[in-house]
Amino acid sequence: PEDVNARLASDGIRLAAYGEAGPALAALPAGARLLIDPRRVTLGLREAVPATVQVVEQINPSTLLKSRKTPAEAEFVRETMAQDGAAMCEFYAEFEASLARGERWSELDI
Repeated sequence: PEDVNARLASDGIRLAAYGEAGPALAALPAGARLLIDPRRVTLGLREAVPATVQVVEQINPSTLLKSRKTPAEAEFVRETMAQDGAAMCEFYAEFEASLARGERWSELDI
């Protein structure tokens, strides 16, 4: 939305299409510093960074912020995990029963 773009622009942030990431990285000036989370960046984007740019490899700061949960958010995660666990138990029970009946499953069946 335009209001989001305007707010970000007022903070010096410009949104761009993903396809512009490589050229933007390649255009970083010599001596620039760039934080990269090595577990989250593709090899292609990493290789687009010029050798003259100082790369700092660290966990993305937003990862730590996202890991903090309010009590309500933590409860939602617990409930979701319980539902997911119950669904997995149901699936495995059906899967094992069908194998006991001699049925065979392929990865396409699952």
